[in-house]
Amino acid sequence: MAPIIRGNSLYTVVDGLNWQGGENYAIKLGGHLASISSREEDIFLKENFQRGWIGFTDSASEGTWKWTDGSQVTYTNWDIGQPDNARGIQHFAQAWTQSGKWDDAEEDTPQQSIAFNKRSIIEIPFVQRGDSAYVIVQGPTWEEAEANAVKLGGHLVTINDAAENQWVTENIKWIIPNNPNYGAYNSDKLIAYWIGLTDKYFEGNYVWSSGDIFSYSQPNWDKYPTPSEDYLTLVNNGDWNDLDSGTNWSGSGYTWWQMKYGIAEIKLSTSAPTPTYSLSPSSTSINEGSTLTTTVSTTNVASGTTLYYSLSGTGITTADFSSGSLT
Repeated sequence: MAPIIRGNSLYTVVDGLNWQGGENYAIKLGGHLASISSREEDIFLKENFQRGWIGFTDSASEGTWKWTDGSQVTYTNWDIGQPDNARGIQHFAQAWTQSGKWDDAEEDTPQQSIAFNKRSIIEIPFVQRGDSAYVIVQGPTWEEAEANAVKLGGHLVTINDAAENQWVTENIKWIIPNNPNYGAYNSDKLIAYWIGLTDKYFEGNYVWSSGDIFSYSQPNWDKYPTPSEDYLTLVNNGDWNDLDSGTNWSGSGYTWWQMKYGIAEIKLSTSAPTPTYSLSPSSTSINEGSTLTTTVSTTNVASGTTLYYSLSGTGITTADFSSGSLT
């Protein structure tokens, strides 16, 4: 399914993986299993995904639950009697039980996860410019980075002009390589990420993986590199550089740059999401002196929206109503 957006996060799911498999998959896509920080987010995810692993675990220390993305624990929604660590092996949170709560569960084998079609809910932070979301995906090779971008509904980034080149350089997170005492980072503090430009199909004929027209190139880029260097990178100083996509050679090549990531670009819908409203009365009728509560739940409703009601019948006025808040 296409990623769903809430705030500055993309949410998507993958089926058939155990908890650790889901977390590993999420990391490849630039995120983690979802962390939930509020009742509103909890309701949003439940309405969109129904069930799945989330990134809450006490596997490191029994009883000390932590989010895998490092978020502070500000909200929980455990079912009654949970977490109970049944048989001493339940260290991973799954949402939601039949009552709409969380439960702790044991880790499945990969075979069990496939058999029971376990679902993992993935949350991926992004930065936005115009109608594009930019995400750092894993990709030791260009092909792997592009494949992970496609899983998010996008491609490795297409850079259309100098302004976008500068904005991406200044706004994405640059991650220090595993060995800071080697290669381009050690010599000049340079880091490179894959972008979507390649001439792998025909030497010297550059195309964007998104299919967009190649109309801009960074001025400092040497367009006549070694023939085996078919894949473009963006460097943290704003320059472009050609590399091979995994050949184990040193010098200015793949290993010198310690390649590990690419920049994915996902096009966002320019149309406003449709607001939804649902009303759940506690009863369809009441006797005099009784209380009726109506829960109003909304999604995609603009801040400041006012809801109105009308009265019908006899013996009832606005004084009979108390106010509440929208959820």
